[in-house]
Amino acid sequence: MPRHLLLVATLLLVIVVAGCHSGRGLLGPTLTMVLSALEVRGDFTVTVTGTPNDDGATIVTIAVTFNNQTQTVNGAQGTVTFNTGQLAGGTTHNVVAVVTDSNGETTQITRQVTIANLAPPTAAITAPADAAEVGPGDFNVTANGTANEAGATITQIVITVNGGNAQTINADTGTVTFNTATLGLAAGAAVAIVATVTDSNGLTGAATVNCTVGTTAAPTVAITAPANNANVVGIFNVNVNAAAQEPGATIAKIDVTFGGHTETVNGTGTADLAGTVQFDSRVTPPVVAAVDPAVANGQYTITAVATDSLGVTRQATRRVVVDNFLLAPGDVTGAAGGQIVVPINLSNTTDVAGFSMTINYDAARLSAPVVAAGAAVPAGALVLPNTTNPGVITVAVAGTTPFLTTSTEILTVTFTAGATTGGTQVTINPQGTTPLAFSNAMAQPITPLPDVAPGTVTIE
Repeated sequence: MPRHLLLVATLLLVIVVAGCHSGRGLLGPTLTMVLSALEVRGDFTVTVTGTPNDDGATIVTIAVTFNNQTQTVNGAQGTVTFNTGQLAGGTTHNVVAVVTDSNGETTQITRQVTIANLAPPTAAITAPADAAEVGPGDFNVTANGTANEAGATITQIVITVNGGNAQTINADTGTVTFNTATLGLAAGAAVAIVATVTDSNGLTGAATVNCTVGTTAAPTVAITAPANNANVVGIFNVNVNAAAQEPGATIAKIDVTFGGHTETVNGTGTADLAGTVQFDSRVTPPVVAAVDPAVANGQYTITAVATDSLGVTRQATRRVVVDNFLLAPGDVTGAAGGQIVVPINLSNTTDVAGFSMTINYDAARLSAPVVAAGAAVPAGALVLPNTTNPGVITVAVAGTTPFLTTSTEILTVTFTAGATTGGTQVTINPQGTTPLAFSNAMAQPITPLPDVAPGTVTIE
């Protein structure tokens, strides 16, 4: 670097301040502060130098303060180190240095630094719950990590029990199994479980739950179908089984939960229990034959909790991917007399370039519909709505370019809400003259057609 540029760069980090008269005819000392950087991360250094300006005076101390922590240099020159710790990235903080000479005269410098810390990941232990009983015998620990810095990923999760017995999950979520006997823990013993997640920047986050070893053996429970990470569509079965482990105990029930809805397999008075429940992945809650609006495609967790006749429980989980082809209005809420925008969503817009359909609504509750292309419809597509018949909208969209896959919204319908409050449904096709049809960019029909679910408009 040329000498003149080096001089400029150095001056950016150096402040020299000379003290003023104290009123006693004395001059305050001169103070110089040099920072290792103006944007700091982790450790950074501050070098200070004091020079007396009165004959015979000496520099006694230089106190440097950052983030409510003060370090003192005894003498005229020294370097101190601070750590930015858990300070949030992007925030600014002051570094303050005060020099004192042997006459009691002081001079102060304030310098501002910007924190460049990266956001650490967060950890969560989803099972067991805090204060729960675990064991005796095997017990599972399920944990997950979330990266909070742009571009970062979770590289591992380390689970420890009572400060040791570490097991590692090389993913952003997972389950490990411990055994209370192997850990040397008797009934009633404390169990401190810590999950420490590490992201690709090397930053860590931790979560802790405190449990106790149970006094009775928990039942076993398993989800045998669908397979872990399997795709599910429409109505699907979940197979479960459980077995009591405590002598004389029976399985009272197995509660199976998916998407916020629970189905129960009731016990028959035996130590073993197996059963099958059904869910509909197209609706929320996912009750079979429900009429609620569609859930989004994506990853979901199935949870099975077995309860024995002594009230002792154990949980098993399994992840599945919902991959439906579903057409449904969205659930929306609006004020009486105001405008309410209802999106019409298609869960998978791949290869779709056009469609036709009939949309039905209660003309006594909603009126003056205005139809527009949704965010998934590319510019240039032709939108042809017919809203002349109250309660019925027929609409066709035609284009030569496939819809965008970044959105599921293929239409919006803006209604004027009536004065009657409460819920009313918007449905697609069982009535009207326009059939439900989808086509690709070559104007060829797409089959099979998507499943259809209603949406609810709530007027407040």
